[in-house]
Amino acid sequence: MKLYFRITALLLCLVTLLGVLPVSAGTDYLLDDGEKLALSQAYVYKETISLFGDHGELLVPEDLYVDANNYVYIADTGNNAILVLNDKWETVRVLRFDGEDKRALDAPGGVFCDTDGSLYIGDTGNKRILHLSAEGEYIEEFGVPESDVLGKDFIYSPRRIAVSDTGYLYTIKEKALMKIDANNTFQGYIGATTLAFSLKNMFIRLFASKEQKAKLLNQEPPPYLSFALARDGELYATTTDSASGQVMKLDVTGANMFPAVFYGENSVDADGNTVAPYFADITADSQSVVTALEQHTGKLYQYDADGNLLAVFGYGIGKKKGQFSIPVAVDVDSTGNIYVLDSQMGAIVVYEPTAFIESVHAAVALYNAGKYQEAKTAFEAVLAIDGNYDLAYEGIARILVKEEDYTGAMDYYRMANDKAGYSTAFSKQRHEIFRAYFFWIVLAAVVLLVGAYFAVIGLKKAAVVLRGRYFRGQVKARVFYFVPLLLCMLVEPQEVCFYVKRDRMRLKLPSLLLMWVGLIVAHVGGMMLTSYPLATTAAENVNPVTQGLLVMALLFTWAIAQYAVTAIFSGEATFGEIVTLSTISTVPYMLLSVPIALLSRLMGRGEQGLYSMLTGIMLVWTIVLLLRCLKYANGYFFGRMVLVTVITLLAMLLIWAIVLLIYALGGQFVGFIRTVFTEVTYALERGA
Repeated sequence: MKLYFRITALLLCLVTLLGVLPVSAGTDYLLDDGEKLALSQAYVYKETISLFGDHGELLVPEDLYVDANNYVYIADTGNNAILVLNDKWETVRVLRFDGEDKRALDAPGGVFCDTDGSLYIGDTGNKRILHLSAEGEYIEEFGVPESDVLGKDFIYSPRRIAVSDTGYLYTIKEKALMKIDANNTFQGYIGATTLAFSLKNMFIRLFASKEQKAKLLNQEPPPYLSFALARDGELYATTTDSASGQVMKLDVTGANMFPAVFYGENSVDADGNTVAPYFADITADSQSVVTALEQHTGKLYQYDADGNLLAVFGYGIGKKKGQFSIPVAVDVDSTGNIYVLDSQMGAIVVYEPTAFIESVHAAVALYNAGKYQEAKTAFEAVLAIDGNYDLAYEGIARILVKEEDYTGAMDYYRMANDKAGYSTAFSKQRHEIFRAYFFWIVLAAVVLLVGAYFAVIGLKKAAVVLRGRYFRGQVKARVFYFVPLLLCMLVEPQEVCFYVKRDRMRLKLPSLLLMWVGLIVAHVGGMMLTSYPLATTAAENVNPVTQGLLVMALLFTWAIAQYAVTAIFSGEATFGEIVTLSTISTVPYMLLSVPIALLSRLMGRGEQGLYSMLTGIMLVWTIVLLLRCLKYANGYFFGRMVLVTVITLLAMLLIWAIVLLIYALGGQFVGFIRTVFTEVTYALERGA
């Protein structure tokens, strides 16, 4: 009996302990083209502040601000009050006034503390910005700004607010930030969002009904969600504008200095609908480390001064310690602690930085300060903690570029999988080599061009000679009789089709095998030799067997589908002729794949257009030869050739669909047989 009670007590203790523990660590990550990359933990849950002395509970709070002394100011919106907590998170002041007091608040939605300790409150319900002293005494208020531009119907309801060192007040007005001077004079909008160009909207304007056009005209630019005049003195903002970037760093003119890219990641709601990220608030510390709060997932996205993602962290939405219900505001103190205000819980959740993210911040700060050697050491310390942290590799690579160690920089950029950075370092190295060996490089280029010119002429003459010998029946080769036709195909595919059909009885398997080996070698060699910044697959990830099987599968699928379709459309070519001609038609790919790959090793991403043009010419040339062989081998006119080609491509898709279906069903069948075998074996064992 005593043992029973002890076990019960132990289980109760475990349940209680699990209830207060935060979500398991190790959930932090980075994003790489939408893929989550595991990251050493950046922040850990520290505490939830939910007790506020005699004030009681918060009621739908909307904003918080942390000053230089780590005092926390809370806009307790539902209670019409402003709370002040000291650096020990004790409630030291509550600013709440009765209705007769001119300081009385009505649904305050924002709070800001100036350097002298005075408070600016976004008194939303009273449509004003209220200025109080550090002790809570009335100083002044800012109602509707004075301006002829705003008009009589202007709606003024300040929520989030900030005050610059020069005395300008900022607040959100839907699609822009309002700028107001100390005399309450409107100084204009900054950072106004715009409607992005939409091809869909253009077609609606051209062809839609009047109702659809009217609806289109009613569309407005995306609104601002929040903004902050952060510790580093910069102005940051968040919007719903996924086209131009939802996270922004604004200069004095309102221009966005962050990359205009998509920030965050889409999520899925309870109904299975895709939901765009909603950055409810933003802040930055004195080192320009920016933290944006995503409300739907409860995740925090942290960026450096250039908008590079440092980490995604936070325990998300839920009921456990460290999780949120409806997070609405975020700020950071001087020690790096992150404060997140939850409107529904009426509490502040505090996250504490780990040694890992502190090392990242230190390295980034040193780099931004121009202390590159110290920054390099700091980035190496980051890699000692997390060897997969790409930003550290990129940081070291950028430093090596400044030191003109371009080879080392390329190595680090490659470890970071940063093709753009690799190309930058490569271009600088190429420029240095070109300057040092200008004469020899030009001489080598001239020799190669002249050699290529005479090689083309020589190949053309050889093809003409070979064509004549085939025509007169003077080719003596038996096993490899059709191999020389690879060269003739470049000159006149129609005659190659004639020779293959005329001499089909001389077709031997070794001849085809030799050409298939050449095709596979050209394909695999081209993939492995293509320069890193231009390659679709890194050389170390190329599997020669898989790629060889893929090439042969495509070739035979084309041949099988073509044979089936041409049999219906009165085609004249046999299956052997189709396979042979299809193989010979790939000669441009065989000849040019490796040379283009070698040439790419002199190119970076800046020459992507030239590389794409060369590969495009090679592929188009190959496709043209395939189609001409289809036409000549079957005696088709152009129109019939196009029709047969389209149906052949559809037949290829059908073949692959059937193969995949058989593979899937086969896997299920094998699983079923294994299950039956297991059950029978088990039954026999029990019977025994």
